[in-house]
Amino acid sequence: VVDVGDLSAEDIGVEILYSAQISDSVEAEVLSVYSLEVCGVDGSQVSYKIEIVPDRTGTFDTTIRVFARNSALAHRTDFPLVKWI
Repeated sequence: VVDVGDLSAEDIGVEILYSAQISDSVEAEVLSVYSLEVCGVDGSQVSYKIEIVPDRTGTFDTTIRVFARNSALAHRTDFPLVKWI
């Protein structure tokens, strides 16, 4: 659930990223990125969901990225309010 304040659900993107397990000597290698879909809106509270079927075995690191969606942005991370969870 994300409180989008005065924005709409379409103004926010939410993704989950999987990477090979990160160690001190290895940089993150993103293996998969999945977009979550809006499953409910209650005022400014937007709920997101995703169903993922694993396509490989192993140990992975995961993170959730919340970012602004706007056609005026050259890239989603150009905006200083990207939130990594």
